Amino acid sequence: MSDAALITKLTTLDQLFTGRRFCIPDYQRGYAWDKKQVNALLDDLTQVQLSGPMHYTGTLVVVKSKQQPSSSEFTYYDIVDGQQRLTTLIILMSQLMAYKKDMSKSLMAKFQCAGDGFTSAEYALRLNRALDKFFRNMLQGVEDDSYTYLAERRLTNAKKLIRSWIEKNDNDGAFIERMITVVTERLGLIVYCPDNAEEAGMMFEVINNRGKPLSELEKVKNYLIYYAVKKELPALQKCIDEEWGVILKNLSLAHYPNDYDRQTLLRAVVVLFFGHRKTESNVSYQAIKKRFDTNTSKSKGESKKLKDFVAVLSTCSKYYELLFNAK
Repeated sequence: MSDAALITKLTTLDQLFTGRRFCIPDYQRGYAWDKKQVNALLDDLTQVQLSGPMHYTGTLVVVKSKQQPSSSEFTYYDIVDGQQRLTTLIILMSQLMAYKKDMSKSLMAKFQCAGDGFTSAEYALRLNRALDKFFRNMLQGVEDDSYTYLAERRLTNAKKLIRSWIEKNDNDGAFIERMITVVTERLGLIVYCPDNAEEAGMMFEVINNRGKPLSELEKVKNYLIYYAVKKELPALQKCIDEEWGVILKNLSLAHYPNDYDRQTLLRAVVVLFFGHRKTESNVSYQAIKKRFDTNTSKSKGESKKLKDFVAVLSTCSKYYELLFNAK
């Protein structure tokens, strides 16, 4: 099926993962669904009929990945929009297959990994670098309650909700069979693949400001990585990858602060580092986006300036943790 053919009709999950693998770019937010969104999806699934029209379940926007493994039989795509729903469906499939011990290898290869186990596998879905290892272990049944990121807690909670839902409804084994058919063959996605990365970038900018609201800190992180990718600044991207985990870990050690606390820390660092006025610091994402525009030509000092900003934010997050950690 060609890219153009993807949007001529609703696409099933089985069709979507035939010959394709998907990745969530590092500039995307982490897993953000809570109990409300997961339960809404599960409630929808119980209403889906095995005959008649397919059940529309959402839109997926993808763009061909720049890096295509030369030896792979799959075409790789980055997900621009729809990652929350697709991630949840993959978790759901992993749980359904865990309860069905005689699951066919072809189904496992399509929705989990193709290759020699989980060691040299081509995964159906990869999360961003901060979360992928945790996600992979979770799908294999490794329990880990030591969270660095709030997204890891949300992934675990989604898995627990799905597991409880299956155990509640599976009285004779027929429920598992029915749900596998529903998820793979009866859900319909509208899948759109933009012609170029620029169009995908514009869509990212719109998507970044809708849906489940992002905190100002999440918006800044997403934009900085998007900026690094667009301007081809690998050193900046590496710095963000390394330091952002430290930042989120320190914030979580403080007391899992809410969005207001995260905004307070970000605003203080923006005032300190950039010398912004208080009114500018209240909209840090817009101020940084205006100052570091992806459409302007690359200057020599911008990568260092942003790396220094991320380093200062990381240092200040440690002081924040020291101030508020009850231990």
